[in-house]
Amino acid sequence: MTLTRFRSLAASYGSDLSRWPEEERGEAEILLQASDQARLYIEDARTLDELISQYQQPDSATDEVNRRATDLAKLRAAVAVRISHPRHGVQHRGDGGPAALFGFLRKSNPHFLGAIGLAAGGGLAIAAGLLIGWIYTSQPRSGDLLSALEGAPSRMFAE
Repeated sequence: MTLTRFRSLAASYGSDLSRWPEEERGEAEILLQASDQARLYIEDARTLDELISQYQQPDSATDEVNRRATDLAKLRAAVAVRISHPRHGVQHRGDGGPAALFGFLRKSNPHFLGAIGLAAGGGLAIAAGLLIGWIYTSQPRSGDLLSALEGAPSRMFAE
């Protein structure tokens, strides 16, 4: 085995010879015992292995942040499923109501219930307008302050 090949294997597989390919280990061990340069390559690989292992084992604070981020991602995914399928997992009783009454039409036209709501709201607005108009166009009582003020200007100019 050449030093160039040894250096390439140390850079690829690290300082632990048990991770090296089996067919290369025997020659690597012989070169390691005979060459100071090979031992320097193994030391460099060991230093790199230690640095990598430090970054692979997160400290407890990083672990907690990662756990919370994972939990938040799971929560967001669950909410997204819930929003896209609002009836997912909900038990419905068949006790009627507007949705059951117009269910057959809702399936054929998803905007049907919205149109029913719009028509009902418009009908209520018209009824409220008629009621308000009827209340304010009724005849004022004779002793009312408003009727006295309404009649005052006409009497002032009538003289």
